Amino acid sequence: MNSKKPFLRLRNHKKRSFSAENLEPRLVLDSTVVFNEIMYNPMEENGVEWIELYNQLNADMDISEWILDGAIRYQFPDETVVPGRGHLLVAADPEALSGDPAFASALGPWEGRLSNGGEEIRLYNNDARLMNSVDYGDSGDWPTAPDGGGVSLAKQDQMSGSHIAASWTFSQRLGGTPGLDNFIKPGTMLFTNITSEDTPLKAAVPTDGSWGLDWTQAGFDDASWLTGTPGVGHESSSRPTYDPFLGLDLDAPPNGQTPHPFEDVNASVYIRMPFEMPADLQSDTLILQMRYEDGFIAYLNGTEIVRVNAPDNAAWNSEATASNSDRNAVSYENFSLDEHVNLLKPGQNLLAIHGMNQTVTGNDSLFSPLIVSGAELTPVTEIPLMLNEVGTAGDDFFVEIVNKGSDPIDLSNIAVVNRGETESMHALGAGTLNPGEMMSVAAAELGFK
Repeated sequence: MNSKKPFLRLRNHKKRSFSAENLEPRLVLDSTVVFNEIMYNPMEENGVEWIELYNQLNADMDISEWILDGAIRYQFPDETVVPGRGHLLVAADPEALSGDPAFASALGPWEGRLSNGGEEIRLYNNDARLMNSVDYGDSGDWPTAPDGGGVSLAKQDQMSGSHIAASWTFSQRLGGTPGLDNFIKPGTMLFTNITSEDTPLKAAVPTDGSWGLDWTQAGFDDASWLTGTPGVGHESSSRPTYDPFLGLDLDAPPNGQTPHPFEDVNASVYIRMPFEMPADLQSDTLILQMRYEDGFIAYLNGTEIVRVNAPDNAAWNSEATASNSDRNAVSYENFSLDEHVNLLKPGQNLLAIHGMNQTVTGNDSLFSPLIVSGAELTPVTEIPLMLNEVGTAGDDFFVEIVNKGSDPIDLSNIAVVNRGETESMHALGAGTLNPGEMMSVAAAELGFK
């Protein structure tokens, strides 16, 4: 069997001994922590094998001293917890994957190797009870693409049984989806921070109304304002709550800046945060996230977009019309900006915040804005086109492809890719492969052996 097949692409712990027991026939338990994704034959020559477990329960699951056995062997250390509806990664050599953020918390290493041709992996709890197993393969009802094709063996539905071949397919992404859901569901949103808690901003406590609303415009001169990062505010109470959230403390601004006292001076503070809107960003929704005590008015490029606990005719020294408790203020509240996306400009934009305390004597305040963009991800439609057979290397090398679906498949945007020291690709070209039909592509046509 070739360990590195072409694939199709769209444009050290203590061992535990086990004793045998006679039991009536039963299905493997699939209701707690289960196998969810397996990279058993990485495409790279020195690629690292890994396994992803998934917790099917809503509650966190402690799997301390549980054991992976069969093709490999690994005992989970104490205090190993799989979050409810969450994932856990185990790798043959996690250190070799340390440069990939997806594997930052991966456990391992394990003993043994996963067979490229398939074998059984079992998960036992700390009472030696079999909790889950999968006896994977690369033929028959099992997908062939994970066998050296660069994709992982992935569950189609993470709540399905691991022991059933029909539960498994190949990942839609090269390298798999470690630590993430295997497949995109309709309505899934990808959120991107347009600003962050490290985005530079300016703030000032106004002393009169001479600025009017000019300070909400991009061209306003804020050179004399304090410089910092979100959030803006102060904390002088005996039981400080906001200190961890202050990037710009008005009483003790960073880098030796002169304080702009807030308490007993004014109930209002002005904030200006320039930000860049990527021209190529796909955005289906725009959100302003705010931590605030007690009220605010937000402006985007000089136009009011959100108003919370603020008087109708807000002035330079206005107070908030209602309070927002400390408990609520430290959590971000979301405000949709979908009606105001027309105010955005390619490149530089300005978010301005008029923050208000409920009283001028308030002993703490917090105003921390973030802008987040959301885009709905498009599910990838799986095409039931599979490698049915791959010939031996040399002049007789060939690739046989089969349509295992129930509908004809247009081949015009599909290629056979061979990854080695250099990548070779052969586009199948115009044509259709009918259900159950096979086609063979020889080495001379492929351009690689």
